[in-house]
Amino acid sequence: MGVYPVPMILVLVIRAPAQCVRSMISPPPMPGKLDFGRVIADLSATLPDDAIIVNGAGNYTVWVHRFYQFRRFGTQLAPMSGAMGYGVPAAVAAKLVH
Repeated sequence: MGVYPVPMILVLVIRAPAQCVRSMISPPPMPGKLDFGRVIADLSATLPDDAIIVNGAGNYTVWVHRFYQFRRFGTQLAPMSGAMGYGVPAAVAAKLVH
């Protein structure tokens, strides 16, 4: 049996966990007039800790899941089954409850 190379991500996690996490949650610059990663990161830095973030299903949710830093339990409302159209009714319900 030979020696297997260690995957680079494992090396990064072992050597510098905080730096590795920061690199994964910091949006890289994107071309175009609107940088969705930056928008979500700015919302994360600006909104209060108890802000409830609601999203539906679709590719756009990747921006929220990757770059928004949830700070309290129960502040994310999102479908578990990929149901599109979840966002608006969930936002209305969250507003009625809170």
